[in-house]
Amino acid sequence: MSSKNNYSNLSKELLKKALRLDELGSQIFLLGQGISTFTKNEQIKLMSVVISFTGGVLLTVSTVFEFIQNYFSKNPIPKELNYNKLLGSIIGLISAIISTKTIFDIYDLHLPKEDVEDTSID
Repeated sequence: MSSKNNYSNLSKELLKKALRLDELGSQIFLLGQGISTFTKNEQIKLMSVVISFTGGVLLTVSTVFEFIQNYFSKNPIPKELNYNKLLGSIIGLISAIISTKTIFDIYDLHLPKEDVEDTSID
């Protein structure tokens, strides 16, 4: 069996970065999910959703890096797999946005509004 894989023609530097981002994103995402599971505190639950969202963003960036490298590779993986991975990553990111919005709505949380001074001249 040959030790060559389909990624042999990819930019090794970009692929290494994508794999590091993938690992980091997965760990951050799992950390956020773990915190969310074991707490009932509203503020901590909100922070866990933001942590999970950050992990999801890193996973999406990693997938985009891999998608780009695969697109330009001389020996790419099948297009269907590549597009499905990218589509799945985007769907995951959208669901993270929806769950963050839902947490804000459930706990009636709002971002602080700044008081703006009226500097108009009468």
